[in-house]
Amino acid sequence: MTKLSKPNCHLALATALAFCSSTGMAAECTNEGYKNVLYEQPVWLVGTFGVTSTLPPGGSYTSSFSTPLPAASTLTDDAYFSEKHPWSQDTIWWDARVAESSNNEIIITLDRTYLIIQLKIQADNNDIYTVYYLDENDTWQSAWEAGPTNQWGVTKRNSIDSVPPFATGRIKIVASEGDYQYSVSEIYGRGIAYDCE
Repeated sequence: MTKLSKPNCHLALATALAFCSSTGMAAECTNEGYKNVLYEQPVWLVGTFGVTSTLPPGGSYTSSFSTPLPAASTLTDDAYFSEKHPWSQDTIWWDARVAESSNNEIIITLDRTYLIIQLKIQADNNDIYTVYYLDENDTWQSAWEAGPTNQWGVTKRNSIDSVPPFATGRIKIVASEGDYQYSVSEIYGRGIAYDCE
């Protein structure tokens, strides 16, 4: 189970960003062209993950629910499962019917500001996953809504040309609707350094 309250998460994010800036750990600006700008970027799980409401009181986890969860960093390692992989096996999964999991968020902090032109997500098939970005006014804006698919297990969704370009240093993923049992296994963002001269 991974749990980090929203106030503590926001404090941790601010501390991490301040540390990187003060120690010169921010990425150097290079003309690398377009790439997966989310690759190996830090991931924060805000809320309670890896707990299901389907077990009886005192019950134990079965093989259908992977616990403990894999590291949050697996969401940005550019490694995908085969399509229709079981939704709760080796993914970052949660059950929104559990009170502490009802408002879960996945937040990815980037090492600099990037201009992102395309998003991809591999997530449970029958739910909606909304990707937000933090704008220059520190306000979360919706970038893309990845809707359900007609398959089962985790499936890829690709924004193709449906995402207007946006500049940000932070991404957030929130799940909604469907069966309230959610999972994400990978998130991808194609972009380029925004503040290179």
